[in-house]
Amino acid sequence: MKFAEQLEPRWKMVVYLASLEDEENAFELYRFIPQELEKPLVEATRQLLSLPKKERERGLKAELKKIIHSEHQDILAQINPGWFLEVLKQESPLLISLILKNLPSDSAKFILEKLSPEIREKLPGTEKQISVSSEWMDIVKSCFESRFPLRFVPSLEEQTDLPHFYFLKTEQWLVFLRELGVNQLAKAFQGVDRSAFKALMHRLSLRDAKELQAQAKQLSEVSSRELKEAQMLLLALPVDTLNPEELFLEVGIAFFTKGLVAQDEKFVQALQYKLPPKTGYLLKRYVENKRMTQKTSVSSWIRKQLIDKLAEVSLH
Repeated sequence: MKFAEQLEPRWKMVVYLASLEDEENAFELYRFIPQELEKPLVEATRQLLSLPKKERERGLKAELKKIIHSEHQDILAQINPGWFLEVLKQESPLLISLILKNLPSDSAKFILEKLSPEIREKLPGTEKQISVSSEWMDIVKSCFESRFPLRFVPSLEEQTDLPHFYFLKTEQWLVFLRELGVNQLAKAFQGVDRSAFKALMHRLSLRDAKELQAQAKQLSEVSSRELKEAQMLLLALPVDTLNPEELFLEVGIAFFTKGLVAQDEKFVQALQYKLPPKTGYLLKRYVENKRMTQKTSVSSWIRKQLIDKLAEVSLH
């Protein structure tokens, strides 16, 4: 509604909820609003209250539904569409079609492109109207969404910590994890016989080998603790049998999990679903293998490095 167009979504919702009340009670809600924000909200509410009651209620309820749907879409957008695809591949074409209509457009497009031609051919065409009651549709959406962690909100009361970086884009998280792996590999081979480093380089693609070599050259002095942690990390991994194309990413994930603590459980679960399924499962495996085996002092030391690196990645 035009009276509240310039307001942020959360303040629009406050104005709309207040304006559903009669004039006597409409402004009660603003007792809890900071004084500097109150004036535009009160003005928008007064303008809405000037509309006929039935027209106002009908319009406000429609606007509230739009905001709630938009907020819900934002939450779904935090989940990598690959996870939706894994679930939907097992469902009927009718159910797939219904769910796609309620997913963010980018996710729906990804899924349509990845579905097999056989399944795509069976999907109801856009010209075919599917009549489904809103109650039944709500049940379908609820059952589907219950398979995913739909909401993760880091605590704003704490100082900047790993969970605060959850809202970075998936591509930024993948870059972060991969660069962690490159960095740890470069550190681990500092001061080691060059033949071992060359053997590793021969396993990598030309692009990856150049990247690792450049990282090794860029490293300033590596402390004894950094060297020890990096080498212990590699000794615990089956580096010789890991897929060379995924080596950097897997080493990065292994190092990342060493900085996690028990309180990160919900954050890690949400992050798992933010990553592509293959990477998410890899993160889950390393977290489960690491749980309760890491000393807190080591986790804190590594955690500081992770936060610094995430802060750097977030600027790009």
